[in-house]
Amino acid sequence: MERYIINGSLYIKRRPSVKKEDKLLNQNTSIYNATTGKNIILKSIKDLEQLPPQVINVLRQQKILGTEETIIHDNLGFYQIFSDGSSLYMLGRENNQTFKYQSLDELEKDFISLEDFLNSGKYIGRELNGEHGTVELLYEFEGMYLLGSISRSFFITIGKDTKVMSRYVIGNILPHYYSKEEIYQAIIQSYINKNNGEARR
Repeated sequence: MERYIINGSLYIKRRPSVKKEDKLLNQNTSIYNATTGKNIILKSIKDLEQLPPQVINVLRQQKILGTEETIIHDNLGFYQIFSDGSSLYMLGRENNQTFKYQSLDELEKDFISLEDFLNSGKYIGRELNGEHGTVELLYEFEGMYLLGSISRSFFITIGKDTKVMSRYVIGNILPHYYSKEEIYQAIIQSYINKNNGEARR
């Protein structure tokens, strides 16, 4: 079945990125190079550049070298999809992040279209109260929240386990039920207005 992409369509990143980096768990480890007769003292990650992969593997096995994971919250806000005919690009409007993919199947492991998010998501329809005021908690899907205010044409997506969400409390049921189509059109219109505003500057 043929699949089509409309350039500029809105997508949501399913989860934050995880950056993995090597970390020395035991500094000042001494390694003797029997070929050169020199000792290598591991004081920083940069010292690993002197070692072949097989030695680095032994360091991992001996728990001298480990992996440190850093969570990058790049699943905040919306992305727009674009294609140049050979690759697919996801451009983050709020965070200026860019991702490149070679196929739609590869891309959809990390992203979901706004339309599919709303169609698959669960409507919450509650106030979300926090230190910066009240927003509307509209939809949830795969651990992602869609927050916003239709009256103010403001919308954002955020992981429900993100630290900032712990400072908000779910409040009253919204006085008005928003249909998926109503929310979808409001988000699209807010982006059209935003693009027009940027073009006029």
